Amino acid sequence: ENMSMESASTLQKAGILVALQSGYETYVPKTRVVLFEAALAAAGPSADPGLRARALWWSARIAAWQGESGRVIDRTREAIGIWRGLGEQAQLSDALDGLGWIHLLRGDDGAALAAFEEELEVVAVAPAPSSSS
Repeated sequence: ENMSMESASTLQKAGILVALQSGYETYVPKTRVVLFEAALAAAGPSADPGLRARALWWSARIAAWQGESGRVIDRTREAIGIWRGLGEQAQLSDALDGLGWIHLLRGDDGAALAAFEEELEVVAVAPAPSSSS
């Protein structure tokens, strides 16, 4: 998804100041870092839960690319809680998978296994995607 200019416009319309930057932090464009941090701030506790979860998830992914595993875990867990409450099985599955991988890469095999097992449980009860014939 390339949401940078679209997101900036939406945030500006909502009265949220956004600073677009050029360049890269690791390999993540600074523009995306600034936009997702702004989106996360905009999607505070009173925001639409789905929007907040999505902002948390993307912010966590960016933090992972930058090697900030503590922030990844906190934000992913919060997104998981929201998606679990909303019954959003596909997003919940993706976030549990991401959480499992970050735990595995940090050497926490037990936490990784728990996240992957929960992901499998979510996938097992999720409705099958419809196929067009």
